[in-house]
Amino acid sequence: MGINPYNSTSCTFGGTYLNSPPVDPNPGTAWPLHATKEKPSDIERFASNIFTPIQTNDGIKPDLTFRDFNQLTPENVRTQGNIRGMVFDVDDTLSKYHLSGNRTIPPELKQRLKTLQDSGIQLGIISNNPDSKLVRQFQDELGNEGIEVAVISNGQKPGTKSLEMMENYMGLPANQIMMVGDNPDTDVESGKKAGCKTVQVDWFHTSELHKDGMELGDKALHYVDKFKAFFDSNADQPQFFPPPQQSLPSAAVNA
Repeated sequence: MGINPYNSTSCTFGGTYLNSPPVDPNPGTAWPLHATKEKPSDIERFASNIFTPIQTNDGIKPDLTFRDFNQLTPENVRTQGNIRGMVFDVDDTLSKYHLSGNRTIPPELKQRLKTLQDSGIQLGIISNNPDSKLVRQFQDELGNEGIEVAVISNGQKPGTKSLEMMENYMGLPANQIMMVGDNPDTDVESGKKAGCKTVQVDWFHTSELHKDGMELGDKALHYVDKFKAFFDSNADQPQFFPPPQQSLPSAAVNA
């Protein structure tokens, strides 16, 4: 039998607890459906994609923690083995989150990414944001600097499907890929489940936006923004986009 989605339970948004859909008894998978339904409702799909249920991740730790762009070097990365691919989250990893939507990658971080690419490391982006147009803006921004990245929107982290798609695209085993993100409950957990090396970053978390925490109203607007993007895209699966001018390998075709 499925869980009643109308039974409220606590869910955390950056430390703030609100009423939300039920906690998944099997984290990282889609929430159970109603016994009478063949497919989840739009609300259920949105909730399972956007909301991060409270989980105890005491046993899930990143392999590395970076607090400064300058730590993002090939030498530091390769302390974890023969890393030949790196996959980055977007919000508060590549770009500081802005409610205005005016998000760009800092020049010094772009230079670090270019150095990684020049050292032979393939780069990718996986965002849980279902707005593929927004996520692909980062692909274009980096492409203008000569940095080639494949991107996936609606990544559904902490699930592993999007990382498996990226592994297929890069042609690399999981243990040669590093997942980089700010959120232990999505980025680090998905990387660990997929068998990748992981880095947790907090270089944007000392910014004005995060220093005292977002106001509750700002948090609500953040998720309303994602809610609208989800219904605008109506995406059930992670959406994969190779770098411009590249064809999509058959192994990475969207399911």
